[in-house]
Amino acid sequence: YKLSDVDPLAGCLPTLVTIPVWIGLYRALSNVANEGLLTEGFFWIPSLAGPTTIAARQSGQGISWLFPFTDGHPPLGWSDTLAYLVLPVLLVISQYVSSQVMQPPQNNDPSQQGAQAVVKFLPLLIGYFALSVPSGLSLYWCVCFTDFNLSLFRFFSFNNKSFIITFFMVYLE
Repeated sequence: YKLSDVDPLAGCLPTLVTIPVWIGLYRALSNVANEGLLTEGFFWIPSLAGPTTIAARQSGQGISWLFPFTDGHPPLGWSDTLAYLVLPVLLVISQYVSSQVMQPPQNNDPSQQGAQAVVKFLPLLIGYFALSVPSGLSLYWCVCFTDFNLSLFRFFSFNNKSFIITFFMVYLE
């Protein structure tokens, strides 16, 4: 590993380690929400167990808290709905930034175009998942992605001084 200057823990292993934590949080928050024990808010989030329920997720209606509008209002009301929507929006943005930073240079290879389409679609898919799980899980996800993005930014900014200029000019247009 030292000859090739490769870190074996820099691949997908850190992501795989977080999967048991993610599953445990999902089950814990779902069970607490099912029992009605978690009613306090956390910062701007009305409840870490909300906005969806186990029954809604199991019946395929995990985003029923968002639609249908009644008299121009979502089922939870505008204030709670907007508070719950902050985390999915942050997740989509942080996932998009990390996918753009980690993406290799573009080429015209047809096999790479399919992979690039998946990379562009993945942030939206993660945002949809964040809409249909407890907000505590979305918060965990958001913290992990934000930490990952900050680590990438620190790594590239210390190892490549032109990275900061490139980052702000290309990815934040």
